[in-house]
Amino acid sequence: LNVTDFNERLDDRTCYDYSLHVLDGAARIDSCSIFGAAYALEGLVQLAGRDGMLPHSAITIHDAPQYGWRGLMIDSGRRFFPVPLVKNLLDTMAAVKLNVLHLHASDMCRWSVESKLFPNLTDSLTGIHGGHYTQADIRTIVDYAHDRGIRVIPEFDVPGHSRGLLPLEASGDVEFCTAKDSRSQLYDDPEGTTYKTVASLMGEMSGLFDDDVFHIGCDETAVKGRCPLKGTFDFERRLALDVANNLGKSVEGWEEILFSAGAATNDTIVNAWSRHRPPEITKLGMRAVESYSAHFYFTRPAPGGPK
Repeated sequence: LNVTDFNERLDDRTCYDYSLHVLDGAARIDSCSIFGAAYALEGLVQLAGRDGMLPHSAITIHDAPQYGWRGLMIDSGRRFFPVPLVKNLLDTMAAVKLNVLHLHASDMCRWSVESKLFPNLTDSLTGIHGGHYTQADIRTIVDYAHDRGIRVIPEFDVPGHSRGLLPLEASGDVEFCTAKDSRSQLYDDPEGTTYKTVASLMGEMSGLFDDDVFHIGCDETAVKGRCPLKGTFDFERRLALDVANNLGKSVEGWEEILFSAGAATNDTIVNAWSRHRPPEITKLGMRAVESYSAHFYFTRPAPGGPK
């Protein structure tokens, strides 16, 4: 086993390349990092048949990922994924050499991570929307993923898709664009109360995750009620700058942060998911993640399965 870099840090520069050589019962692995070596060992195990024997006496494999971001997103902002299930998914991701778990942690239904600043966000979750991660659970997930060469990138979706913050409305900590039951988009009130709450939450949440990237959502916002487009832009741009400058994270957002509100900066990572494709983003010199919903979203039950 020859590993040139034992640095265990995971980021977009982590090298996963490896070579595997098997000859007459002996195996040699050459890799640029411990994570590449783990990929080689995974490949070696998968080469073996049910009897534990390799198919050939001489095998050579040179492997390097084509893409730096090989991800799976789970939407715990709509339904809770218990920690044992997340660990199972991480094991499966490692087996097929995926390296990013996108933890979509808040959405229209719920906020799924314990907040010490606003504990009623998760205390109020009941029924089909019940279940949440404690801050200790997040540490467990991040550490478990790291041991498998997987980054955990959180998403807390604002200012749209923010019904998970409804428990904070009664206390006056946030305001919404409309007063109807369908309200889901945050109002950037002139007093700055809503933004201050969101900035505090983002600061608390970012401290739970080691990764350099922090996803702030920003999808499917609209001119709605008392919310003009400029209000959406101001909120998103201010948050993007705060996350970058004050929290030291690279900002990620859905395609609307660039193509609708125009709030993305040159450093923003953009998820192309609906009306836009990655080349539209990369030609601007920005980084893109391919998330095209028609190809990659599994949001409907299997025929004959639970409703």
